[in-house]
Amino acid sequence: VETILFAQLEKERPSLRKRALNALGYLTDVVPDDQFGKIVHRILTIFSTPNVDLGTLKTFVLASITTCRVSSVRITPFIPKIMPLLIQKCRTLDDDELRENCLQAFESFIFRCTTDMEDYIGEIGSLCTEFISYDPNYNYGNGDECEMEIDGENSGGEDEEDVDEQTDNYSDDDDVSWKVRRAAAKCIEALITYRHDALEENYDKFGSLLINRFKEREDNVKYDLLFAYSALLKLTKQLCPELATFQSQILHGTADFKPESFSPSNFERILNEEMDKSNQQVFIKLKRQVPSLMRALQREIKTKNITTRLNCYNLMTQLLRAYPGILKEYLEIIATNIKSTLSENSSTDGNIKIEALRFVSLIITTHAYEDLNNFVDTIIPLLVKAIEDPFYKTSAEALLTTQLTLYVLNCQKDKTNAQQHVLSLHQAIAAKLKVNDIDQEVKEKTISTTGLLLSLFASEFSPKINEACLSALLERLRNEMTRLVTVRSINTIVDSDARIELQPFLPDLLTLCSDFLRKNQRSLRLSTLILLESLVKRRFNQNGLQGPGLIKVVKEIPALISEIDIQLSQIAITFITNIVNSYPDQIQSDSLNNLFKSIISLVQSSLLQGSTLNASLGLIAALIRSPLPNKPSFEEIVTKLTEPVHSASAQLLHRQAYSSIAKAVATVTQATSDNQKSTKLVTSLRNYLKNQSSDSVRLYAILALGELGHTCSGTIDAGKNEIRTEQLIIESFASPLEEIKSAASYALGNLATGNLTKFLPFLLIEISKEERRQYLFLHALKEVIDEQTGATYSLEEADVVFTNGVAEIWALLIKYCGSNEESIRNVVAECIGRLCIVNPGHFVNELVQQVNSSSANVRATVVTALRFLIAEQPLASVDEHLRPVLGKFFAAIRDNDLNVRRVAIVTLNSAVHNKPKLIKEYLPSLLQALYEETKVKQELVREVEMGPFKHVVDDGLDLRKAAFECMYTLADQCLDRVNLSEYLSYVENGLKDSHDIRLLAYLMLTRLVNKCPIQISQRLDGFCEHIKPQLLSRPRQNAVKQESDKHEELKRSAVRTVLALKRVPNSDRSQKLTDLWDIINTNNELTAMKEVQAREQSAWTAVNGFGQLPPHNLHETMEIE
Repeated sequence: VETILFAQLEKERPSLRKRALNALGYLTDVVPDDQFGKIVHRILTIFSTPNVDLGTLKTFVLASITTCRVSSVRITPFIPKIMPLLIQKCRTLDDDELRENCLQAFESFIFRCTTDMEDYIGEIGSLCTEFISYDPNYNYGNGDECEMEIDGENSGGEDEEDVDEQTDNYSDDDDVSWKVRRAAAKCIEALITYRHDALEENYDKFGSLLINRFKEREDNVKYDLLFAYSALLKLTKQLCPELATFQSQILHGTADFKPESFSPSNFERILNEEMDKSNQQVFIKLKRQVPSLMRALQREIKTKNITTRLNCYNLMTQLLRAYPGILKEYLEIIATNIKSTLSENSSTDGNIKIEALRFVSLIITTHAYEDLNNFVDTIIPLLVKAIEDPFYKTSAEALLTTQLTLYVLNCQKDKTNAQQHVLSLHQAIAAKLKVNDIDQEVKEKTISTTGLLLSLFASEFSPKINEACLSALLERLRNEMTRLVTVRSINTIVDSDARIELQPFLPDLLTLCSDFLRKNQRSLRLSTLILLESLVKRRFNQNGLQGPGLIKVVKEIPALISEIDIQLSQIAITFITNIVNSYPDQIQSDSLNNLFKSIISLVQSSLLQGSTLNASLGLIAALIRSPLPNKPSFEEIVTKLTEPVHSASAQLLHRQAYSSIAKAVATVTQATSDNQKSTKLVTSLRNYLKNQSSDSVRLYAILALGELGHTCSGTIDAGKNEIRTEQLIIESFASPLEEIKSAASYALGNLATGNLTKFLPFLLIEISKEERRQYLFLHALKEVIDEQTGATYSLEEADVVFTNGVAEIWALLIKYCGSNEESIRNVVAECIGRLCIVNPGHFVNELVQQVNSSSANVRATVVTALRFLIAEQPLASVDEHLRPVLGKFFAAIRDNDLNVRRVAIVTLNSAVHNKPKLIKEYLPSLLQALYEETKVKQELVREVEMGPFKHVVDDGLDLRKAAFECMYTLADQCLDRVNLSEYLSYVENGLKDSHDIRLLAYLMLTRLVNKCPIQISQRLDGFCEHIKPQLLSRPRQNAVKQESDKHEELKRSAVRTVLALKRVPNSDRSQKLTDLWDIINTNNELTAMKEVQAREQSAWTAVNGFGQLPPHNLHETMEIE
């Protein structure tokens, strides 16, 4: 086959050669290595043969491209032989088609084998620099207009006959030099894109060159020149992670936009204070090139070629994303060009207008408002016209741009000028608002723009205009297609400081809202609750909310409070709490009974925790305190709350439910403020512990006593008790049930927080003398420290008893840093970390002294304490004390002890996640040590005999897993400080590791597709080779269910990764990825997995915008504090 194919490559018929090239590509993918080497040597023989036929040489250059595309990994050893020959041929032989082929070969090899091409980058760059300007038949003028002249044009020295004689045998159809220039431009783009580490050098080498070549006469070449410079800007943006989050979807309706989310001054601060010197130089070089870049673009944007103009807008968009605010000095000329674009007749391609409007939006969001006054003066008349454009996409984009423009007008000092613009915009928007038969997107944008307009400028309009707008919005609220966006629009008005009369519209609005709360559309119910919350916060004259409408709304709230939707429940609870406090007379008896039933049912749910639990407790307290008629008594509420605890099915209750019930009972007791009832409740709880009550009742009693001790400490031992409450709780330490012991420890800590004077010294004494129960007493101490450091990070504002005991607590904790019990060391580490927050100037230095302890346990505890300190997100003052000493802590990554290295990497992971700016300066010295821990170390792998079987145990697995988790976090936070080529090599190695590591590697690849798609595309074939065995694998026939589940989980991850890889640039060039896609599509099981993943991705994109990936249960594989 090989012989036949090479014979066909030398045929004269182009169609035969083309088919032979394709066949050769498939052949090189399947032949063994020795045969592959023979094929490459035959190609090299043609390259090195003197005076070989040019047609044959061109064909074999294409053959080298095909071989590289299909088998990039195997061709790398031959690069030292291939490249010098190609460079020589390209430089010496005078044939345009051959030059084009050689430049295409350079691009392909750079794309596929970047690292191995390092030695030839300089020469290839020189060739590209030479051939980018290769245009022997034309002469470009030197003026700004860069008029093109044909070489040999009559300048007075020759007569017309001579010119005719010279051009008789030449026409534009014969000129293929533009193909050489285009290939050179593409190759330059590859050099820029695939060598992000040489960005500063590439600005010097290619930046000005590309700008000067924008005068190119051939449009196809010009497009690639613009793309090449865009590649520089895209890489520049990656140097500042804060810019990476500033994506276009924020501007186009897929996320809530905050105009203050990113400012030029903020960027300049990051650039000057937080960025390292080498990255600063890149932005400095870009800034120097901006004047010439803008001159060239302003010339090209005036052409009639729509594609050229679109590419110019795209390039300026990339410029602003890379350097916000950089176009401040050019806004006037930009406004003129945009005016020209938007003033064109409706027959013009609508895409150019849309792109211009999007560019206006980006200008507004990346420049200081005070710099935009003259700009918006020019733009606003154009926006008015664009809103009226018959093409719906142009109109919708104009409305979105108008919303951003309104923020600028709101900040203008010249209110008269702003008022004129606002009135003209209002006329255009109001006209759209009245039209019914328009596109749905335009309707929605019109409604949202109306809401923003009234929220910012209602005082500029007459009451009649405001009333007309509100009436129109109310009408839209009755339409099923527009009610959701209208609810959000009205909320924008209500939630603002706008002086607008809303009371006449409240009855109808509240009635409609009550209807919406019954609808099955979750987003509508959620938005309606947010609107209602805003209405309650806004004070109306003469209790304007009161009436049948509000009563109807209140009746619908209990049905929304359930564990089915915790987020919706929290908003409903917050709303009804405000109603109870502000409008208690609007809650009727049936609504009140249903409300108590709903909230009590929710408190008994295992899902209730965090902010929703706090909101529920707030509602219970409000209900108890408010003067509501016919509300249940104290005893009735407590009985209802604790009913599941005493029932036969109490064992089915989740531990979280017991905690919530205890908190709710304590809240009811505190809100009742009846000492007699409180004392009676405490007595009953103590009796539960004294008597032989069931485990569920004892668990509840312990937790409830703890909560009461925290909130109502005076009632705990108010009577004459033979046994103190703390002793009753401590006796529960002896319980065989871990849940009860843990609850007793938590309750003892709660008791202490309620009465530090009594219990803090008691705890410290018990910790020292009760070694058997040390862990439980330490947990109780942790509750005290959490309480004292959670409310404030200032030592001066802490309780005086705690303040006086801090030194003693610290000494005690340091004493137990070296405990042999890992559980004790972990609690001690968390306590130490929290104490450091209280007084960082003293305690951080104390902690540093323990880093070099001779005990591995002490070193591990100290490094873990740093993790808790970082995870608490303390004030900036703590960072000042941490920054100088972090290097000493992270030196533990190279510790001799395996466990110390593991906790050091986990701590580094936490630091990268929570404090990336703090850790970046240390990364260069830490990455190699981190990468080293991703390798499988045979000395840590041992064989254990279990009866007749031998089981392999890898003691280094947890360490490797921690290292890969840290690498995953690096991809999110510090990718600008990572050598991507090296980083991806270790990710690729992870695809060959054990189950957990492979899962992490798949997740990393999926994430990196968005972060660095170009670099992923370079290694596509290598990744595919490791994914393929996973897709083809099957579980053992006698595999247990756990094995089968793990195997299926890996397959799902592999399919998800393939779907992500399909989105990288030029993925269609990868034959190996195509093969994977075919494997998935021809296997029913894999096809079903693909369809599920595709649906999840579509659903996520619909809510969160393009370019984002849904989360993949990271909590199952990662723990980031």
